[in-house]
Amino acid sequence: MYGPDAIAVLYGDKWSAAALPLQFLAVYALFRSLSVVIYEMFKATGRPDLMQLYVVIRLVLIGALGIPVITQYGLVGICGLVALVNGIVFAFEARRVAGYLAISLSEFLRVLSLPLFASIMFIPAIYWAIRLNFGVMTFVQVLFGIGVTGICYALAVFLLDKVIVSEVKKVLFTAA
Repeated sequence: MYGPDAIAVLYGDKWSAAALPLQFLAVYALFRSLSVVIYEMFKATGRPDLMQLYVVIRLVLIGALGIPVITQYGLVGICGLVALVNGIVFAFEARRVAGYLAISLSEFLRVLSLPLFASIMFIPAIYWAIRLNFGVMTFVQVLFGIGVTGICYALAVFLLDKVIVSEVKKVLFTAA
């Protein structure tokens, strides 16, 4: 959400075209970070070979589609392709790991629903509240917005997710 404002503040208007690719790469980073967790699950279930399989699938899809996409749509297109491919492959990874854990895909994805809901609700709401109050953001306002958003998101997840609360208590209050 703050990418276009951060680019404008840090680099100026001549770099504004980098905003959309940055946003696509943020979506890619989300799927990539979730895949890293799934890779650990593959290792734990004795199937580390699946990790390489999904990496190869990503490479083949991006390799096969990359040149036509970048030729037609440029940097924005290739960044969008990378995000899309990683999202699609993540769905297959999640389905596979749910099968190994003997749970339904919906059960597996339900764990992600609270952070996803908090992201969809809080991040844009806080961003637009700050944006409407300040108009064009300065560097300090961008940092302030990112900080407030992070704190509100963390509080929402902490207040709504009892599992996280119990895990944090275990970590903080268990004697070593």
